[in-house]
Amino acid sequence: LFARSFPTARIYAHRTRREDGRISRTFDGFDEGQTPIDYWALMADFCATYRPTPADFPEHNAYLKPDQARVQHWKEWLNSLGDKPKVGILWKSLKTDIIRERYYSPFDVWEILLKRGDITLINLQYGDARTELETAAAYGFQIITPPGIDLKDDLDDLCALTCALDVTLGPANATTNISAAAGARTWIITSPQNWVQMGQPHYPWYPAATAFMPRDLTSWDEVMSRIDAALTALINAPCRD
Repeated sequence: LFARSFPTARIYAHRTRREDGRISRTFDGFDEGQTPIDYWALMADFCATYRPTPADFPEHNAYLKPDQARVQHWKEWLNSLGDKPKVGILWKSLKTDIIRERYYSPFDVWEILLKRGDITLINLQYGDARTELETAAAYGFQIITPPGIDLKDDLDDLCALTCALDVTLGPANATTNISAAAGARTWIITSPQNWVQMGQPHYPWYPAATAFMPRDLTSWDEVMSRIDAALTALINAPCRD
């Protein structure tokens, strides 16, 4: 995905290992003897220099380039499910604890969207989502899991899938970031005073993304009501493209 999106850069995958209590990373296929490193930096190190204020962000809707053949594959699969708008959803992070969970909307507040009869819900939740999916099914709510894709590790195919959906909806995690970076319609449920929004009501990094921010960490119902209204407006729009 990165090599396709940034053809002039050499992209190496990293491998993380833990040895003697220390974490190290190696880069498969990279030989420092043949390609000496002149400088190195973490990705965010460039922000203070090149993106110090929201005004410094370009109106550039997409950075990642999905595999168009896979986009077409997923469009055909989604079309086979009927003509209702296809909404990809996910609701939690793979890593959860009592502190992190406060920043994610509880699954039960999603009922307002799950019970809609005018959309087809597509499961994008990576990790173990069996409990939530079984709970939804027990109440008669259908969330369809796409076949033949590892939603955690098949990131290139995941990017193509999000580009085939009418909208991807979820918290700020790997999936919504990939979707937004590819210019797909992405609705991100943020946390209050989310620093990456730089004090803005939107995401400067992703002009095509829409941010839904709660007033506080107890206002998830209000946020979901706004999302429900936004879905209605999207469905009733003359053109969803």
